[in-house]
Amino acid sequence: MTTDKCRVRMAKYRQEHKDEIREKNRKWRLRNPDKHRRHAKLYRQRHPDKVRQINRSYYSRNKDKFKEYGRISHLKVKYGISRDEFLKIWEIQKELCALCLRPISGKIHVDHCHKTGKFRGLVHHKCNTLLGMADDDLVVLKRAVEYIERFEDVIRIEESKEIK
Repeated sequence: MTTDKCRVRMAKYRQEHKDEIREKNRKWRLRNPDKHRRHAKLYRQRHPDKVRQINRSYYSRNKDKFKEYGRISHLKVKYGISRDEFLKIWEIQKELCALCLRPISGKIHVDHCHKTGKFRGLVHHKCNTLLGMADDDLVVLKRAVEYIERFEDVIRIEESKEIK
């Protein structure tokens, strides 16, 4: 039998017995994790372009999965909350910003204390920016409230003059 016929026959066999071969290989990898790691490392070293192409192809087919996984991983690592905890908090907050109590449209931001890293609540972009620009400094935030109140008083005085 020629080499080409053997290749065709082997390809046909692999196609027909794909699931069995996959299971057999999976069991071998579980029994031989060190060998598998060495083989995989060697393959990656010998075929970097092919591995890169496979990875890019997989990523392009699964972008949403990667984004979701990245977000979930980020929540757990940075804030110590799981996806389920995040969704429960979102439900408890009734899909409202924890700061201004308005509905959140667009990206949901995780507010946290910058000193301790402790999670505080879910907020929308503007409220997150407000807290960030004030460096979570209560004195600055109180001054901002007083400033706005003074300005509101000026407007009320001017409006009352116009009415008279």
